[in-house]
Amino acid sequence: MQDVLLAIAMIITGPRLDVPAAEIQQRFAAHCVDGKWEAQCPALRTEIEVELYGDLRTLGLGREPLDRDVVVTAVRGQFPPLVDLGLRRLEKIQSPEEREAVLAAIEHPSPAVRLLARRLLDQQDESWSKAHGRWWADAGRSGWDALVPDTLPQLAQLGLTGIDKLRYRFFASGQGRAVFTSRLPAEGVLALIARGRKSVTGADVAAAPKQQEAFGASMKDVEKEMREAMAKGDFKKLEEISNRIAKQSESVTARSAALAVPVVKAFADQASVHYVQLDGVKGRPVFAAVGRDEALGETVLVISY
Repeated sequence: MQDVLLAIAMIITGPRLDVPAAEIQQRFAAHCVDGKWEAQCPALRTEIEVELYGDLRTLGLGREPLDRDVVVTAVRGQFPPLVDLGLRRLEKIQSPEEREAVLAAIEHPSPAVRLLARRLLDQQDESWSKAHGRWWADAGRSGWDALVPDTLPQLAQLGLTGIDKLRYRFFASGQGRAVFTSRLPAEGVLALIARGRKSVTGADVAAAPKQQEAFGASMKDVEKEMREAMAKGDFKKLEEISNRIAKQSESVTARSAALAVPVVKAFADQASVHYVQLDGVKGRPVFAAVGRDEALGETVLVISY
């Protein structure tokens, strides 16, 4: 039991207040509802959710039935063990309100919570996957450790200076990958994160291998022309060939950039997606992909770092 309490204490990452239990609900009702959200509210919410978790767990151990409205309230929480308990007691989605709560839970920072929410959604139907499923990223953690919330990577790691107008999506992010969505159009997101930087499109990336192959074949012909011109002492021809190579070198640079791009699987069939390289920490390359996802109804930004 002590190990369980210790694990729960480690998961309480939000602020807490040293407030008598009898005052918590009263203070929350006075300062944190009807559009009000004061500085003490996050800590008060944590206190309420921890207390609710304790109550529901006690009822569960006593095999007492739980009102489904209370269970849905737990699913909508932030304290990971509370949401985990709520999802387990829900067992099955039985109403639009319950589905909405579970769908919100796949956005939770805790990997264990997200996985439970996905399992419930998969049991009902797979329509949710058209918008969310293809972006899903497994966290690779299990047990109590999986209840510990993920954290947003440092912006410097991502080559970003800010995330205004960007929403971090935990369910789609993972090791070396950060996913954001925005209501801005793709061009607006590009201007936000990489103003002035040159990007390549999905069409450029798809065409790059064939273009590279064709360029290699053409260079063999150029080498042959150069040998023949040198043998004849035709300096005018050599100058013409040199100018032609100079022009081709510009396209070589563009192809090299396209070949270096780590293709985002969910964007693989989108010719209009834009890829751009950002500045990472300690010279590490950071690549961003920006494209529209009509199923989500938003622009998606994927950063590989």
